Amino acid sequence: MKEQKKEDFMPEENNSISEKGRELAERSDLPALEEIMRILLSPQGCPWDRKQTHESLMKYMREETEEAAQAVANKDWDNLKEELGDCLLQIVFHAEMARLEGHFTLADVIKGINAKMVRRHPHIFGDKKAENPEEVLKIWADVKKKEKFQ
Repeated sequence: MKEQKKEDFMPEENNSISEKGRELAERSDLPALEEIMRILLSPQGCPWDRKQTHESLMKYMREETEEAAQAVANKDWDNLKEELGDCLLQIVFHAEMARLEGHFTLADVIKGINAKMVRRHPHIFGDKKAENPEEVLKIWADVKKKEKFQ
């Protein structure tokens, strides 16, 4: 299921990193964020980022999700947009470290959640019937229980 390891970013000189950074900052796609993380974790990247571990980043993942929850509670949509970006960064950061360690890629994470969402919504993508939220929750729980025993 693992993708082939993509070539790590190896800039010829710092000037090319600066140019690449300006280009990536203007993009609004997930591959751009992945590339930013590849650069930050490369030998020419950020010393702080390169020092991080999955364990050391958990503090930030908890902080960012709490800040997103607070933005929702405050109905602060501009802040929520920022905090969701910070949450997404945490996911991409962990996935890039995992890719470098040979465990899995961001594509593996996305494929897994896509498959899970389809499996857990058989009332939409299959032949189950759910007429209300309570029935949906029962189906979700039943599917989840079956997944745990496979």
